Amino acid sequence: MTRVPSVGGGQGSQAFAPWDEAETFGESDVSVSLTGTQIAGESVGLLSQTADFAVNIERDSVGTASDTISPDVSEVEVLEVEESLYVNDCSGEGRLYVDGNLTDTATSDGDTVSTSQDVSDQSSINLTLEVEMTSSDSTYSSINLNGSSAQLFAKNGSVTIEWPAPPDVYRWDAASFQISEDGETVGVFIEENDGTGWTEIAGPISPGDQIAAHPNSQVRFRVELSRTDRSNNPALDAIYRRYIAAPA
Repeated sequence: MTRVPSVGGGQGSQAFAPWDEAETFGESDVSVSLTGTQIAGESVGLLSQTADFAVNIERDSVGTASDTISPDVSEVEVLEVEESLYVNDCSGEGRLYVDGNLTDTATSDGDTVSTSQDVSDQSSINLTLEVEMTSSDSTYSSINLNGSSAQLFAKNGSVTIEWPAPPDVYRWDAASFQISEDGETVGVFIEENDGTGWTEIAGPISPGDQIAAHPNSQVRFRVELSRTDRSNNPALDAIYRRYIAAPA
């Protein structure tokens, strides 16, 4: 089902061209540049990723097992780890290290090792999960941090949407879009390139606002998304531009 807004007729001998549209963000004529954002379910939202450790960080005898990952955090602001320790017929510890520093320790079955950190000033980070069995009480002894992962969240991000330059613009007409704010902020901006580079000319705009760009200029959109609560998911769902074609 199309989500294109309804359109009127042309003006005199000029006619409205069809809307340039981005509804799935995978259209063949659409160029999408993502920063701290991702395409999911035919919408653009803020980046949420998982960085996985080894499936099992486990010992079934006295000794130590560990795994280290170094996720890219250049496009996220928040990193969270929370893993439960499972202890069976033994004594030992589970540990979490961040950039080589011991951050949290668990010693009892069901305890967690966890951290929540602002990583907005970092591009990468080293995370190590470690278990150590210090004594074994039976042949069934085991200690593990199972199914371990780190969660990475962007609080701010942007996306630019471009189409090929139209060949026959009489004048630029209107912009339209659909967003889901989810209690957060989504701002749409118009940018113009007159051959000397991209410049913001309007925004944040509302659906139906005019595109005040020169007919010979290229036009694209930049959409800024932000959230204060990582459980919210503001999104750009669709975006359109329209122009009036030059008379034949």
